[in-house]
Amino acid sequence: MSFQSTTTRPGSPASQSQPDVSTVLDALDDERCREILAVVGDEPLSAAEIHEAADLPRSTTYRKLELLAEAGLVSETLDIRQSGHHVAQYRRACDNIVVGWGETGLVANLVATDGGTDDAPRGRR
Repeated sequence: MSFQSTTTRPGSPASQSQPDVSTVLDALDDERCREILAVVGDEPLSAAEIHEAADLPRSTTYRKLELLAEAGLVSETLDIRQSGHHVAQYRRACDNIVVGWGETGLVANLVATDGGTDDAPRGRR
């Protein structure tokens, strides 16, 4: 038996301040991050499943997932199991990214997978 926890772990990227446009663009510029984004979807996948599907080294997969989470492009949930072996699972956090000029300069708006727009535009580059 298991259940999904959407609680953000202290110190995780999601608990920190919103990323700026540079973080989003850096993640999108990374070929391996794009490979991971092509693999993840609406159904949660573990890092091991992503590692196998994207055919990337396990350590690279974890590093790129961290970068994608910092950019707000993937979300992380924790699958808590009675066995005590908890597994982080990842899914795509947005369907579209709109980059343009805003009042503060270059901004990136992430369009959430639920159809809403992420709260705030991502800051200057």
